[in-house]
Amino acid sequence: MKTPGQLWSNYGHGPKRKAACLGLGCCNYQRRPFTLHFLARVISRTKRRLMSLRHRAFYIVLYFVTIAPLSHAQELPQAPAALLQDTLQKLNNGRLDATQPDPNIRQWVFYFGASWCGPCRAFMPELLSTYSEWRNEERPIELVFVSEDGSCSTMESYIRQMRMPWPVVNCRKRSMLPAIQSLSDRALPGVVIVNQDGVVTNSSFWDEYYGQYRQVLASIL
Repeated sequence: MKTPGQLWSNYGHGPKRKAACLGLGCCNYQRRPFTLHFLARVISRTKRRLMSLRHRAFYIVLYFVTIAPLSHAQELPQAPAALLQDTLQKLNNGRLDATQPDPNIRQWVFYFGASWCGPCRAFMPELLSTYSEWRNEERPIELVFVSEDGSCSTMESYIRQMRMPWPVVNCRKRSMLPAIQSLSDRALPGVVIVNQDGVVTNSSFWDEYYGQYRQVLASIL
């Protein structure tokens, strides 16, 4: 006569073996192997999930260390003071007169806006106050308005209406500054900070600061 253990071995694995275990009364004897097998599967799955999370974390860190900085590596072909030669105007007693960039400026703030942009109009009082502080403190910072209006007459009317005290890019010479235009995006208003060497140091068009023009403006040291 075969022992329960010998009968058990004839059933192999799976449901038949489990049913045989119940019939032969040997479940207490065989429960440990089944439990260990179940735990091994759980541990294996947990390890795979942890490895997957580690891989994701690795690629996220890799992106911010390598790819993200490259996407921000924007630089103008020339220093702003040289690039903006003969392209600027400034409001003077209601007229837009030609003006030249100051070579002593260390930080250039390019402000992209338009007359039809509601947030641009709402942002104007804050921008005027900040610009006034820069001038009172004699800080080497200059703001340049780059219009996204479709016509020169609309742009000029908007500049007079807002009484902009800073230089503006001449509407008829915007085609001479493709590098400046390439800094902007559709999200208006936009603020882009460029140092005296032409390197973009901050922008409200970058992914992590997208649309946060106030924060970008406040980041100027």
